[in-house]
Amino acid sequence: MSAPNIAIVTTLRDAGLVLDSFIQYHLAIGFDHLFLFFDEPNDPSLDIARQYEAVTAIENDESLRRQWEASRLFALDSGLRRFVDQEVMGRQELNAGLAVQMADDKQIDWLLHIDVDELFYSPAQTPKEHFDSLSRRAVRQVTYVNYEAIPQRTDVSDYFKEIVLFKKAPQALTGGTFSAEQAEILRSIPKLPDNFFLFYGNGKSAARVSADLLPAGVHKFRVEAGAPEAEISTDPIILHYACCGFEHFWRKYKTLGAFADKWFDSIDIAQTGNVFHLEARGVVSRNNREAALEFYKERLVIDDAESIARLVESGLCCFIEEPSRLLQSLYNAAGMPGPVLSGS
Repeated sequence: MSAPNIAIVTTLRDAGLVLDSFIQYHLAIGFDHLFLFFDEPNDPSLDIARQYEAVTAIENDESLRRQWEASRLFALDSGLRRFVDQEVMGRQELNAGLAVQMADDKQIDWLLHIDVDELFYSPAQTPKEHFDSLSRRAVRQVTYVNYEAIPQRTDVSDYFKEIVLFKKAPQALTGGTFSAEQAEILRSIPKLPDNFFLFYGNGKSAARVSADLLPAGVHKFRVEAGAPEAEISTDPIILHYACCGFEHFWRKYKTLGAFADKWFDSIDIAQTGNVFHLEARGVVSRNNREAALEFYKERLVIDDAESIARLVESGLCCFIEEPSRLLQSLYNAAGMPGPVLSGS
């Protein structure tokens, strides 16, 4: 049995500062192809993506919209039809559905759906070995728990090269949740929210490609009737570099603008635990960069050496330097500057 062909689908916008690293990292660890959907028409980073033979770069234009409207997913989901212009998650789901078709045409065996601020991290085996193992066990879908990056300073450019400190997913902790000691440490560090993560914590998924495969939102794929639920993986994992660096934070919430309090007019954002998302919207909407920077420092940056040491020693956080080191070697080989680490 030959090694499986594996690919990634991503919807992105304004990713020029990190796009080369995102592409080079995933190709270097063994992914065969990337399907990149650029949400902004005429995005200047399209030119970066088109330099890679192993990348299919798709622009958000009338041709793409016609493909959405002709897709099976568009016909099945009235919510996507109603909110395709307002909700980026709707466009992400439609793009993932189109990527399944493209992957099937290219004889791709497995498709992973992640964002451009995320990396697939597999320390114990190569991605090819991992997906080969899944295929041999007849697994159809796997959900990878995500670790959340912690910026240790405000000035971060390419976070894939510069950030090495991460919050562990609670599912990956001993017993699958916080111990009494860990819970006490969390309460003692005011910057940490009650649920530990500032952003999502339900992982991202990959699925075995087939002609009838469909995404189910941005975190999973639809399970066939009678098929087992997705396998949960704590190794490999997804590394999520959310808002690492003030400029990335500012640009993200400027781009999102005055979004509604509910996704798709039905999912209350606050009730999902994404209170930070709403607070960040409010801070940036006031267009006061100085106030937004103070908010960013207070809510996202952890630069206190004692707190970091306690988090790492307790097993709540960890340093993961391999992606940065790999990118450093790739950039050094190309004669480009290496990373400036946030220090471990």
